[in-house]
Amino acid sequence: MDPLGREIDAEKVKAHFRKGVLTGTLPKSEREIGKKKKISVTIE
Repeated sequence: MDPLGREIDAEKVKAHFRKGVLTGTLPKSEREIGKKKKISVTIE
C-alpha cells in the first residue's frame, strides 16, 4: 500500500508539466478498482 492509503499500479504512473502545473496520475491497482468510497459534498 502506498502513503495515500491505497494500492496503485506503479507501471502506469504518469506525470506531466504544463504551464507551471505538475499533474500526476496514479491509477488504482486491479484490486482497488472494485472498491468504492463515499464522499459527501456540501453546496452553500
